[in-house]
Formats: sequence, structure tokens, C-alpha cells
Amino acid sequence: MIECGMLKRRDGVIVDKGFNIKEEIETLGLELIIPPNASSGGQMPAADVAKTKQIATYRVRVENAISRIKDFKILAFRLDLSHFANIDQIWFVCCFLTNFMPFLIKD
Repeated sequence: MIECGMLKRRDGVIVDKGFNIKEEIETLGLELIIPPNASSGGQMPAADVAKTKQIATYRVRVENAISRIKDFKILAFRLDLSHFANIDQIWFVCCFLTNFMPFLIKD
């Protein structure tokens, strides 16, 4: 994806705790973003709270985008096994069509 210009070096990848892909991500020149965890029994430092809020904002945006894609009727129900070979194309078309919808993020 970097070679075809879809990703740029230093782009971020948000993951939950427990994904052990740091080396692979750094090898690609990307940044691994993991939300900080609260220490056991104590409060989170202010810097970690701010970082968590920022990451949560991006996660909400991603979830909203995925929700739009899932709203297409073809994806609302269980697909017949005969469509299994075409699931990637079906998903791609639904993703592509969401690009023609109003923006999720307003300036």
C-alpha cells in the first residue's frame, strides 16, 4: 500500500493492547498507536488522558465509516455461500460507493 501511494511513511496504525505487530509496522515505516492503559489502582496521567481522548476520536470516525458500509442492503443479511468467492468485490464496491456520500467529518 505504501508503494502504490495509499499509505505514507509515518502514517499511524491504531490497534488495541495485545497486538504484537510493532516490528512489522516499524519495518514498513509506519507508527504503531496503542491507547495507554490506566495503572492498576491509580489515575492516568493527564498526558495519557489527552492521548486516549484523541485516539478515541479517530476510532469513532473509523467505526462510523464502517457503519456506513454495513448499511448497504447486500451486507445487511447473511450472504449465500455462492457469493463467497465475490465477497472482496462486494465489500470493495460498498466501500467505493460510500465515497459519494456526504462527508463524515466537517471542517
